[in-house]
Amino acid sequence: MAHKSTRTQAGTALVLVMALGLIVGTVCAAALLLSTQLASGTTTRRDSIEAQQMADSAVAQVQTRLLADFQQSGLSRSEWLRRLLLPSTDPLSRYRANLAQPDLQRYLQVSEPYVATNPSRYYAAPGAIAPASYASGAVVARIYGLNDSAGEVRNLQIRATAYLRGSSQTVTRTLEGEASERLDFALLARTPNCQFCHLQVQGNVG
Repeated sequence: MAHKSTRTQAGTALVLVMALGLIVGTVCAAALLLSTQLASGTTTRRDSIEAQQMADSAVAQVQTRLLADFQQSGLSRSEWLRRLLLPSTDPLSRYRANLAQPDLQRYLQVSEPYVATNPSRYYAAPGAIAPASYASGAVVARIYGLNDSAGEVRNLQIRATAYLRGSSQTVTRTLEGEASERLDFALLARTPNCQFCHLQVQGNVG
């Protein structure tokens, strides 16, 4: 009788130990899974932030190169924009004007609008810019002309997409450039007394 009771107790203890082991194993597996998911989420967020910084840096780099060309050209904003929009084969284009500066030249091609929506064309030349080389990822930038309501290009848009491991981020920036020169102020007077009749004033004139 005592022998049977001892065996029953041993069996109960074994069942309890196995149940406890199963519970501990389940908790450990859940903790490991949660830890892996958190680590993966942290890595993805870090990659996303880094990719955005890369894209933003690329946009700033393209903007700096465009500004450098505008300043050295000696042209008005409207004329510089007109020449930038010319085909790269045109002798008056800003692209052809910088044949001696190939590093600057590659920043001076405006892409066709359809390229933005065509993945197979977006990553290929002409007009695709690789502003800098990154060991961890890749960046592609393009310049587009933005049309106003009359269908004329007034502004430029720079769009850069950075690819970093499993993440990608796109940064877009618009550069305002009036097609015609104007003065950004208004003249208000009860009795107009124009001393500069050759000056065309655009704005609120009273």
